[in-house]
Amino acid sequence: MITSNAGRVDRTGNDYYWSGLWPFRIPTLFEYNQLMSPAYFRTAVDLWGHPGDKQSRNVIVLRMVESNTLALFGVKFVIADELLPSPFVLATMEETGKGKTLYLYEVPESNLGGYWPTEIEKVGSFREAVKLISNSSFDARRTAVLFDNEHSVGGDRLVAASDVQVRVEAGGF
Repeated sequence: MITSNAGRVDRTGNDYYWSGLWPFRIPTLFEYNQLMSPAYFRTAVDLWGHPGDKQSRNVIVLRMVESNTLALFGVKFVIADELLPSPFVLATMEETGKGKTLYLYEVPESNLGGYWPTEIEKVGSFREAVKLISNSSFDARRTAVLFDNEHSVGGDRLVAASDVQVRVEAGGF
């Protein structure tokens, strides 16, 4: 989501990217890991990778922002070096150098443990699942995607959860 980090460390003491947020125990969608799962790699590149960006197995470049899929994956905030359109909500901004500004946006309706789908959409493959959730009309609050067609899930028996609490604590939930 950030295209360049030039000058951020000198001016602010932090690059706000890579691992700059991790010492403060701020979880990120970004992984820097040679052992990241193939499912994460394919999902992240397909949903948030900019076409034409060179992606490698242990470091992926995430530059596309799409509120529905970011919210589905529990992203609450996005740091960007450009203005983002609605429905992103500008929380704050910081000048990081001459003519350079970083913007902190809130992602509306993030899945922080509050999505309770009661409908199931079956697809034939992982690729079809990613394609379905990337459709702007897909509502993950209402619909879950199942691509394991060997098992049956009683969609008519699913009900929304109630009285649920999720707490984020250092090192876990």
